[in-house]
Parts: sequence; C-alpha cells; structure tokens
Amino acid sequence: MNEIAAHEARINNLTFSPDGSTIASASNDRTVRLFDARSGEELQNLKAHLSDAWSVAFSHDGKFIATSGTDFNVFLFDAAELRKGSSFGFPVNVGRSWSAISPDRSKAAMPKLGNHSQTLWDVGARHEIAEFSNEWIAGGSFSPDNSLLATVDETGIVAVWNSTTGSEIRRFKTHLPIGGGLLFAPDGKYLVSADADNTVRIWNANDGAMVREVCRLNDTVTALGVSPEGRLIFVANLDTSLKLFDFETGKLVAQINPQQPKVITSVAFAPDGQTFATGAAAGEIQIRQTADEKLVATLTGSAGRVTALTYLPDGTRLVSASGDGVLRFWDTKNLDQVLAIRSGAPYMNFLAFTPDGNTLLSHGSGGRIRTWEAAAY
Repeated sequence: MNEIAAHEARINNLTFSPDGSTIASASNDRTVRLFDARSGEELQNLKAHLSDAWSVAFSHDGKFIATSGTDFNVFLFDAAELRKGSSFGFPVNVGRSWSAISPDRSKAAMPKLGNHSQTLWDVGARHEIAEFSNEWIAGGSFSPDNSLLATVDETGIVAVWNSTTGSEIRRFKTHLPIGGGLLFAPDGKYLVSADADNTVRIWNANDGAMVREVCRLNDTVTALGVSPEGRLIFVANLDTSLKLFDFETGKLVAQINPQQPKVITSVAFAPDGQTFATGAAAGEIQIRQTADEKLVATLTGSAGRVTALTYLPDGTRLVSASGDGVLRFWDTKNLDQVLAIRSGAPYMNFLAFTPDGNTLLSHGSGGRIRTWEAAAY
C-alpha cells in the first residue's frame, strides 16, 4: 500500500484515469494534482482555480481532464499536453532579481551567490561559462544574434560583453542610473533604456552615443518593449497609461488609458507584430492590435501581478506568469485559457520559448531555470 502526501487541505474528489495509470485529485488548497498510480510520484500540479478545486474527471478515452471549483469555473485540459517540467538550480543570489536569456535560449546571465559577480551559463549543458563582472548589475539583455550581452550597473554605466567568453568589449556612461530596463533593438545596433529620471533614451550600441531622447515622463517606467520589426517603442508607467513611440523619430504614435485599476507590469509583442499583450498588477491581461491599438480581448483568471509574458514562436499561444506562481497558456485564436501549471516559483523574471517552440524556459525566485517540455501547447 502506498500513502501519498498529496495536498495541504481537504481532498474533495479523487479519480483514476481510464487506463488506471494516473490518479487525479481536487482539493481545498485550490489545486488539482496528478499522480503516478503505481509509484505515487506527483506528475503535475494544476492551479487554475481561484478558490477550492471541487471536482476532477477524465474523459472516457483519457484524452481530456475536466476540473471545476467553487470559483464557478470549469477548465478542460488536453491530457497529452500536460508534461512534467524539469528544472536545474544555479548557485545564484536570489535577492538580486535581474536575469536575461539569449534569443536562441542557449545562454543565461544572472547574479552569482556570495559576491557581486555576474555569471554566464550554458543552458543546455547546465554549466557556468564565465564570471563576467564584479559590479552590482541592475539589468541587461542579449543582442538579437546572441553574440553580445549588454548590462547596466546601479550607477548608470552600460557595459557590452562577449557572451561566449565573458570578456568586456566596451562600456559607456548614461545620464542617470537605469531603473526601468535595458533592451537591444531588433537590429542589434541600438539599445533602449528607461532611466531613473523617467526618461526613455536610445543609444548607439557601438560607441555609446545617445541617438535621441524618446520621452520624459512624470512617473516611473514599469514596462518597456520594442516591436519585432523595430518600428515602435512601448512604454508603460505608474499612471497606468501606455504609450507607443516611433523608433526613428521618437514621436508619440498613440497613448492608451486602458482603465485598469493597477499599473501595467509586462508587455509582449506577437511574433508577427500585429498584436501585443500587456499584463497588469491587478492580474488582468489585455491584447490589442498594434496598428490602431484596438482592444481585442481581456483575459482574466490570474491571481496577483502578471510578472512576465511571452508568445509561442508561431503566435498561437500566449503564456503568462503571475504572482500566484502559475503559468497560464492562452489560445490566441479563441482567446481562452487552455492550460495552467504551477511553476514552483512565486515570482518569475522571464519566460521564453526555444525557437522551435518545443520548450518553455522560466526563471524566477529560488534561482532555478525550469524547462517545460510538450509536443504542443
């Protein structure tokens, strides 16, 4: 007889899959969990409900799992899409939250445990490539061709590093410390920064010369992004508004007041650039058309701040991470939630798909990169 320590509260429903290989349980701890019936190993922890998970059932052919809760929501999951994520830990300083991952998902950069140094990691081989700085880094990003890493320290000094060797190539001083983000433009020639004086600026990545000042705002920048083709700069700040600026001229293209109760905390453009998604501190996600900023959909169900957003490379899925530690997968055609997975981390700095779309990587508090494998999301 196997005894499984399954939940943190009362279990409301328990069922076997039709083939007897899997046990599913629903609990007052808001989770639905799947276990290997023979070994008792937990296979999946689904946290889709905002209150008690009341019941769970398999379809007769075992291809689908349905759950219901006292939040009056019913979720239907494709059982084939649920995969147990793997993870690996890095000895990182989890009190300093910056991290970056290269566009090809082969390298990651983050602070190291025990000192002020920063480290480059080979994600596939899961080993450290190099220590590349002894400064206190506030943020950074990789170039589109994966060859460079740009970082900014707390004094406003931007350094550009060789992402293979960790050697410094150049550095330059910005006007003020960068407080809201540092991004490479899609062509790799420019860097976009949100500075501590609430100003967004564009810099020449080769010589550090300031190209232009895009805008000067009254409040702190809370989200920064560049459209895939490099035409638009997205800026959100504490007044809960969002603004789109022309990259070439710096002129304001549009200002949107989404009437959300809390500030926008994350942004992601669809791969084709036709739409973009924003996540708010209230847990709400909005999808808008890029051409005219028209609201396409409002996605609800996240509990707590939306900390990260990313699209599947083919644009068919949007993935969100929120303050309740749940990864949610949204169908961008039907605009509904298709999957919810408990990530194991209460806060995630980034979400990123590998270029083939077969693996999702997440990094958050606790210093772990998790890889989520699935044939289809």
